[in-house]
Amino acid sequence: MYDGDIYVKDYLEPGALLERFLSDCQRLNDKPGMDEFSYSYMADTIAAIYYHREYNTCEDFLNINSEYIDDERGEWVKYMWRTLDSMSEEQKSDVVIESLTQIPVTTADYGW
Repeated sequence: MYDGDIYVKDYLEPGALLERFLSDCQRLNDKPGMDEFSYSYMADTIAAIYYHREYNTCEDFLNINSEYIDDERGEWVKYMWRTLDSMSEEQKSDVVIESLTQIPVTTADYGW
C-alpha cells in the first residue's frame, strides 16, 4: 500500500503479535497485586484460538511442540481443541472479545 510516495507495509505478522501479547500478559502477571487468573485465562484462550487456526490437527500441534508441553498441559490442549472444533469462527471471535473485556482497569497504570 502506498501513502503518497511512501510504501507502507499493510501486513502484520500474527505470530509476532501473539508473542508480544503473551509476553505483555506475563509481564502484567508478574506485577504485585495483579489478578493472575484474568491474564492467564485471556492469554491461554487467545493463544489456543491462534494455534487452532495455524495447525491442521491437535496431533500436529502436540507433535511439533512436544518439548514444551507436559502431560497435564497436553490434556488441556486436547480439551480446548475439541471445544474449538465445535465452534464457528463467529463464536471464536466472541470468545476473544469476551476474554479481552476481562482486562482489569488497573492495567492503564502499566502503560496498556
